[in-house]
Amino acid sequence: GIRDFCLSRGLGDVYKRHAPYSGAPADNTGLLLHSDDLGAPFLEQLQIRPARIAYIDGTSTQTPWLMSEQVVEFRRRLAADIWPDADILDSAEDVDAWTREHDLDQIVTPHAPVGPVRSLLKRVRKDGDAPLTEVRRKIDTAAWPLATAGFFKFRKNIPDLLDQFAR
Repeated sequence: GIRDFCLSRGLGDVYKRHAPYSGAPADNTGLLLHSDDLGAPFLEQLQIRPARIAYIDGTSTQTPWLMSEQVVEFRRRLAADIWPDADILDSAEDVDAWTREHDLDQIVTPHAPVGPVRSLLKRVRKDGDAPLTEVRRKIDTAAWPLATAGFFKFRKNIPDLLDQFAR
């Protein structure tokens, strides 16, 4: 299954690292967005009203070369267009300082399954003061096990996923 696939490729146990949200609606919660997902459709379902919102710009973690200033600026402006009140953060250390500054009890963030943002969130979890919970969308949970052999095998599942989640 997908768990064995991920473990065999050194990606870790995707099911272990996706903890269910366990906070209370009254908790002082921070919403941490990132370049893999600027949406948070789970807020209403989980009755979360974030006290603070931040966007962690992981652009520098996505390439060993210098990233174009235009790319960095585009990402930051996109985040500001979607979440005008969001604080812009650059590192796991910034997230920790943001958590302390706003006395947050917990942080929720959209799930990032693999890649540089995944690594950045692992650093946030390891070094941070507040518990970090990644929330995975139902469609991602349904699609992830189907995405084990490349896009062309996956694409045959797209109509079923659309029927189940988008129509």
